[in-house]
Amino acid sequence: MLGVMAIGTIAWGLAGLTSLACPPYVPPYRPPCAPPALSACWPCEEPAFFELTDLRVIPERPIRGEAATIRCTVTNTGQGSGSQEIVLLIDEGKHDSRPLPLAPDESQTVSFSYVFPHAGEYNVKVASDDDADETTVDVRFVETRCPGEADPFAPPETIVHLRPRTAVVFDPLGRGDVGWNDLVAHGLQYMPEEIGEIAVYYSSHAADMDSIATMLAEGEDFDLIVYVGWLYVDALDYIARDFPQQRFAVIGAWWTEAPNVMAIDFRNDEGAALAGALAALVAAEYEYDRVGAIAGFENLYFWAAEAGYRFGVHWANQWYEDAFGSDPNVHVSYVYTGGLADAERSHDEAIKQLEEGAGVLFGFCPREDAAGIQSALSEWAKAYEITSAPPYYLGFDAYADWLFAGRFSLGSVVARVDAACYAALRSIVEDSFAAGTTWMGLAEGGVALSTEEDLLRELVFAVDAGLADVSDYQETIDNWIRNRESIPDWVWQAVAELRCQIIAGVVALPVPETYEEMERIRAEYP
Repeated sequence: MLGVMAIGTIAWGLAGLTSLACPPYVPPYRPPCAPPALSACWPCEEPAFFELTDLRVIPERPIRGEAATIRCTVTNTGQGSGSQEIVLLIDEGKHDSRPLPLAPDESQTVSFSYVFPHAGEYNVKVASDDDADETTVDVRFVETRCPGEADPFAPPETIVHLRPRTAVVFDPLGRGDVGWNDLVAHGLQYMPEEIGEIAVYYSSHAADMDSIATMLAEGEDFDLIVYVGWLYVDALDYIARDFPQQRFAVIGAWWTEAPNVMAIDFRNDEGAALAGALAALVAAEYEYDRVGAIAGFENLYFWAAEAGYRFGVHWANQWYEDAFGSDPNVHVSYVYTGGLADAERSHDEAIKQLEEGAGVLFGFCPREDAAGIQSALSEWAKAYEITSAPPYYLGFDAYADWLFAGRFSLGSVVARVDAACYAALRSIVEDSFAAGTTWMGLAEGGVALSTEEDLLRELVFAVDAGLADVSDYQETIDNWIRNRESIPDWVWQAVAELRCQIIAGVVALPVPETYEEMERIRAEYP
């Protein structure tokens, strides 16, 4: 009897709670829905639970500066309905959010849009009150055209002279030089119809140059005669005066004063600035404090490249400090061999710079010297059992990319002689021919860092000339691509920023005209 009375008292007490003051509610505790009497104090409600799954970033490797879509599936796996804020976090910082109501067992896909401002890795997280899903995204950099950058192969804007006749004369190295002649010949195959008829001439040795130039001018058959290479400048200086009605163009020279000659040359200092920035940033990434460079003679031509290279290294040091908060303090080792095509001397100078701690070497020199430098890199890698990572090589003209099966190459500064030839031919069609010096830099598409397309074309030239083995073709491509892809995207993004700054005139490169000016540049940009 006593037991029955106790049970009844407990039951009455629970029921009586409805008439008593409710105890305080302390989140997140909520009593279960039984017994029903407690609903008078706290509403009886089964909890919702928002579970997040299937987080995806589209595209999987977004491009810096372009919008990416971030999607995640949200499912209410609880027993009750609910509404929660779904939050997008980028590197743990809140970027966007939206409310989402869901009934039990209901699912919805939530989408966000985000523009990743820089190349590199990001942590992407989508979170509810109950759960989160996250992933790491590798944002890549894809180079695009800068504002103010011209398309060097754009069709003629106006057609004043339809289908003119042009003669193109190669220098004595002729086809198979795996250089300027081959590149111009390749470009001539793709000239638009408006450019007209093109006749090609070859000089077998330097003594032929005067006679060929005179023969073509005397014939009066051509609206324009184009000479590839600076070797023709001296002959043109007096031949052009003998034939004042004939228009001439010479590619790769700036020092002619003939009134009917268009001299087209390249802003190699701008290309060298990109090489310097790339070299310094790669060195900083791999904790080197020095980059090297090897050139031929001390003259205005090579000084311009040295000044550009030094400026690029200086710019990269500042960029790195602004981005990461520390100055890598990369310095330059720059040497002149006093000659050209001296592979042994270039090899020895390269070894010295490697011993000084250079992580990247820039060869502003012919193919023979480039081969000497890369042979030094090969010996160094073998001695220290280096299979990847620095030291790397940057060359001048794309032929440097395929040497030693591309094992050490990050690319080259390319003079686009095919674009220069097209510019001369287009000037006749548009009636815009102008005597004097025409400079082609980054803005005009006259210089650039080499691309995979450049490598493939030059590799074909090298195989055809018997300088590279066809069996090494794929290995060379694979090595070159591996080297480029091993460099973080933020490096390529930084180099692209400098490129656009040069084109926009935001930065001005130092241009030495005397030895004293070059010495001041060396002191300012050590």
